[in-house]
Amino acid sequence: MITVDPLYGVIEIPTWLDKIILTPEVQRLREVRLINTSTPYFPALSDTRRFTHALGVLHLALRLAPALEKDFSSEQMKAFLVSAVVHDVGTPAFGHVFEYLLEASTGWTHEGALLSIFNGLYRPDGPYHQIYYGNALHLASVLRSSGVNPDLVASYVSGQSPVGQLIAGTIDLDNIDNVFRMACLLGLAPPDLRQPEDLVDGLTPTSDGPVFSPSAEPLIIAWKRLRRIVYEVLAFDESNLIGQTMLTDSLVAAMENGRIGEEHWFYTDEQLLQYLAREPEPEIYRPIQRFATGDYYSTIFVGWYDVPKGDTDLRLPSARQDLKEALEQRLKVPCSPYVFYDRGTFEKNLQLRFWQDAESSANVEIRTLGRQSLSTLVGVFSYRRLETASKKLIRAAEEVLADYGLSAVHLRPIPEKRTAYELPGQTKLPL
Repeated sequence: MITVDPLYGVIEIPTWLDKIILTPEVQRLREVRLINTSTPYFPALSDTRRFTHALGVLHLALRLAPALEKDFSSEQMKAFLVSAVVHDVGTPAFGHVFEYLLEASTGWTHEGALLSIFNGLYRPDGPYHQIYYGNALHLASVLRSSGVNPDLVASYVSGQSPVGQLIAGTIDLDNIDNVFRMACLLGLAPPDLRQPEDLVDGLTPTSDGPVFSPSAEPLIIAWKRLRRIVYEVLAFDESNLIGQTMLTDSLVAAMENGRIGEEHWFYTDEQLLQYLAREPEPEIYRPIQRFATGDYYSTIFVGWYDVPKGDTDLRLPSARQDLKEALEQRLKVPCSPYVFYDRGTFEKNLQLRFWQDAESSANVEIRTLGRQSLSTLVGVFSYRRLETASKKLIRAAEEVLADYGLSAVHLRPIPEKRTAYELPGQTKLPL
């Protein structure tokens, strides 16, 4: 199979992987977005699916594969390449938005779902469940016929063992591709698209874990900087925040009414939207109707606090409902809160292993790059159409949030989106 990718150009994939890539479980990723929502303000990134990302991770894995031959068996190498392809197979519609609610209610995670997919245990109809366009599960049987151990693949996807750290580790092929792909599709000042490959070339897989060459350090620092910019653009974009809030409103209502649960994780993004839009309860279908056309909620307040998550997780449906009621009581308008906890999102503390010098592979030293960011982002939105939020509403929202440990003295300035972009001069038309 030969594919063409905007980051890497032409990718040639070994023939034995073709039938794995073409299983219904993997093909479903063609209809699951890379980001957790969609927004007309980031059209290219909103249109990009996890299947494209999976092939990008596979490309990096193929580039790294020859370096595995020294310390790892052919069975481990095959499982490693397959794990690059299938690492997102268990991702539900709209990613972490739906997954977090499922995890909060039942402990479900997309990594844990992979074994249930292999074993056909996530639905009563077992391996005969039609996961995608009427097609039953094929992935486990195709892996076995290809001489690949599904249990080994699942362990790598979960980050277990030195090989698994290459897929789900401190800095891994997944987040290397993810950062550069999102930066490119966000239209940021063009990153050097050779860097993801150069970074992988500076990585040595060993039986004790990944080790980087000294020359890779500036590439890692560049990746960290680009990662921060990408997540700041996404995290502080109001359309992105409001879209996730609207999806959360609908999903929480559907789960409380028993309309949806972990048995629906396999829906694609559009399937989930259509399913929710057909429900009779207005609190379920109305946010979806508006979300689908970009008719977003009004913004009352967005604040970024230099405070980590406290004892109460305000994302949990019960805590979120409590905050919602407190806001509505004080502000006298319908409110939908959104809470995001930054634990290394904007800045990661990386403890990485480096060869001590370019000539020697005998000695390894651990270097710490960066610090761990800890903060809380809160948005307060309303389905009522407001032209602009009054100062009185904003102050009232700040006062309610202070009761939840988010004092205004800890507010940080929200990064200006324009600082992330080099906007060219453009003549304004008198229209």
